[in-house]
Amino acid sequence: MRLLRWIGRNGALLLTAVWFVVLLASITAPILAETCPLGSAGCYLGLAPLCHQSAERSFAIMGHKLGLCARCTGIFAGLFVFGVFSMMLKRRFALPLLGLLAFVAPLAIDGLAQTFGLWNTGNIPRFIVGAVSAFGIVFWIYPIIFEMNSDMENSAR
Repeated sequence: MRLLRWIGRNGALLLTAVWFVVLLASITAPILAETCPLGSAGCYLGLAPLCHQSAERSFAIMGHKLGLCARCTGIFAGLFVFGVFSMMLKRRFALPLLGLLAFVAPLAIDGLAQTFGLWNTGNIPRFIVGAVSAFGIVFWIYPIIFEMNSDMENSAR
């Protein structure tokens, strides 16, 4: 029970740590490609459930693609960076559900349009669209986590 309370109190921190680890694994994968191919393969394999990892839609380091495509890199980089900012701000800035939808809509539109061949954006616009959606996700979900923490603390008194 104490573990569950600790997880509840530190949910935002734990989520932000997960986003950091995913981003770190993505960046580490191409760096390890030459020196530790097994470690690199492990990073790519571990990230495969999160992303298609298409080489033409990914940034590269030393000629090897990142473990996440540009859009997913933007999403996870945004989740991490905005997660840190959200923890610093706490409940001062929270998006309503419509705000979340407004920030995630460009991601859905761009992804679907590319899937159906309506247009093809480059990696930098993909990254930006991913980061913008991450902003909406963080500033919608983290205030909920903070509110749950507050409720837990109030009920414990």
